[in-house]
Parts: sequence; structure tokens; C-alpha cells
Amino acid sequence: MDTNTKDIIFLLPENQYNLHPGTGTEQDFVIVIRSVEYQPELLIQLEAILKAIQVDLSQRATIVEILNDTDCRLKEIYPVSAYVFVFGMSPSQTGFPSGVAKYNLISSGDSMYLFSDSLQTLKSAMEAKKQLWNCLKSHFIDKK
Repeated sequence: MDTNTKDIIFLLPENQYNLHPGTGTEQDFVIVIRSVEYQPELLIQLEAILKAIQVDLSQRATIVEILNDTDCRLKEIYPVSAYVFVFGMSPSQTGFPSGVAKYNLISSGDSMYLFSDSLQTLKSAMEAKKQLWNCLKSHFIDKK
């Protein structure tokens, strides 16, 4: 078989996410959002959510921006132990069983996962905001 090197093509997997790491040395929070929500207005809202539990977004969090409307496997993207907050994606879209409920911290491996409505939805849905706050408060504020 005559194979010329110019005829060999390697197909690399398309990068389906962007990582936006914080500037601090302790990156113990991972925030997963769709690219349509990676916009200044919603990032300010995200910053306020984390500030309420005394976490500085710019220092302690890495944002995983999921491109397009693709599914992902969170444990492959960010395998380091952390708190992982997923906004606007169902558990089944991220490699978890579909029965995982929103607004409950669940443990998997060395990480804790929280699934929430999208940041856009949280802007106007008071009940969703309340559920998110109650979950965060019970884990990060009341346990201190």
C-alpha cells in the first residue's frame, strides 16, 4: 500500500467548550453555563449569587462555557474535585442520570454538583431563585 504522508488526515475532536479560569490559586468552584449566557449582564448576576455564599467568582471559580447546544461529560472536562454549579443544562446533558433533581447538592466522586435553571431564567423566576438560595444557604451559610 503506497501511503504518502500528504494523504494522511488526522481529525481532532472539535472543542465544545471554553475554560475561563479565575485568577486565584484556589479554584474550588466550577460554573457551567451555555455560551449564550456568557455575557456581562448574566455574569454580574452569577457573581452576585456566589458573593452571597462568600465566594469570589474572579478568584475561586473556573467558568466552563459550553459552546452551541452540545451535551458534555462534566467529569471529563473538569475532573478535579470542586463544587460544580450547572446553570441551564439538565443532568442527562452532562453525563448524569436524568432523575437528579434541580436545587439539590449531590455528591459524585470528590465533587459536589448542583443543577439549576439558566441564569436568564433565574433573572425573572422568583420561585427558582428562592429554591437556589435555599439550597446554597443550607449548605454554605447555615453549616458555618
